[in-house]
Amino acid sequence: MTLAVMSDDKPFSTRGCANGFGGSQDARSPLASPLGRRLANAALTTGIAKTATPSPQSVYATPRKESPLLFEGLTWREFKAVEQLLDRPGHRLSFLDGVLEIRRMPGEPHETVNKRIAALLELYLLVAGFDFTPTGSMTLESESGAVKREADESYKLAPGRVCPDLAIEVVFTSGGINKLEAYKRLLIPEVWFWEDGVLEVYHLQKEGNALDYERVSSSEEVKGIDLDLLLRCINMVNHVDAIKTFQQALQK
Repeated sequence: MTLAVMSDDKPFSTRGCANGFGGSQDARSPLASPLGRRLANAALTTGIAKTATPSPQSVYATPRKESPLLFEGLTWREFKAVEQLLDRPGHRLSFLDGVLEIRRMPGEPHETVNKRIAALLELYLLVAGFDFTPTGSMTLESESGAVKREADESYKLAPGRVCPDLAIEVVFTSGGINKLEAYKRLLIPEVWFWEDGVLEVYHLQKEGNALDYERVSSSEEVKGIDLDLLLRCINMVNHVDAIKTFQQALQK
């Protein structure tokens, strides 16, 4: 087992959804292996179950960025066993290509931005007439794709969708698995990243037989939304002022 920090570069830059695989797994066999025992031991003794409690800060303030714990060389079965072992509040698990990522659960600054984005976006979707379903941080996984991820927010933007059309990540950490590669394996059409006051939008494009995310200046899934206005309201200090400003702009 190797503990490492991996690149989280975004430019690992159609509709569909990878098949999810889960089902119950026998946790005893994977955890009985030397790798499983060492991983479980390390996870339980590093304090990952402690939720970060930063002091109150404005949307503009950027807390010190923490790096996640990363464990390499796991099989899917070992990952699912460890996932069951750590099935309690305090941390979030992701998986990609044999690498398990363990992050502390988000603190107040993260949740403030996260809920601001959700409130503004849902207001726009209502006004614009989308028949949408918020799916929050629903688990997205595929055993065949060797991937598991939970977005901060996600949305199905029309009835009958199997998986979300849009995933949103609010980034207050550094390092970790490649998020865009994970979402590509899951066939999520569009991903938004908010980080340090900047909003980046990536849309999944098909070129020949290859799929790749391309950074775009306007959303392909949320047609018509003014991303400049949205970002300005996301970054406002007062939540109510932000909602009112966005709502008034939509009524013009």
